Amino acid sequence: MTVVLSALGEVALAAFLVAVAAWDLKTRRVPNWLTLPAVGAVLVWRVARFVISCRLGQCMPSEFTFLFAWTFILVVLWPLRVFAGGDCKVLMVLFGVYPTLEMLVLSLVISGLVIGIVVVWRYARSHQLRTLGGLMWTRLMGKRGLPTEAELAMGEPTAFLFSAAGLCMLILQIS
Repeated sequence: MTVVLSALGEVALAAFLVAVAAWDLKTRRVPNWLTLPAVGAVLVWRVARFVISCRLGQCMPSEFTFLFAWTFILVVLWPLRVFAGGDCKVLMVLFGVYPTLEMLVLSLVISGLVIGIVVVWRYARSHQLRTLGGLMWTRLMGKRGLPTEAELAMGEPTAFLFSAAGLCMLILQIS
């Protein structure tokens, strides 16, 4: 029974991540109707695992380590506008399922690689690759390290990067 539930959970997570990635790439937004049920499902799943483990006489407070990641997302990343709300909720789902250092590293590596390639590609296409370093320095020195409201409104798709990291983590967990 647990194998079936685990497989269903993995299929549901994969479907969620694919839907998020597709929606984000198409619309540059991740709607609440897609993310909030997933956040709720992860929370219910974690609480249920804790209750079941306690009934078996092996209470596992580690089931709630994901709350540290959620707190960081809700208190730092979202209010400082590092990421938009939909992106933060996708991160909440991922760190609710995988509250591990591996998930963090995988997210950072995939995001860094893809963003680096996209930035270089955009500037290389417009023949301004030499100005990229200067622009980045000016942005940082002008205390504009975080995106502006206008940049957030344009909505660069980033949730698909987190979805890719989540799918990679899912594949690594299955194999």
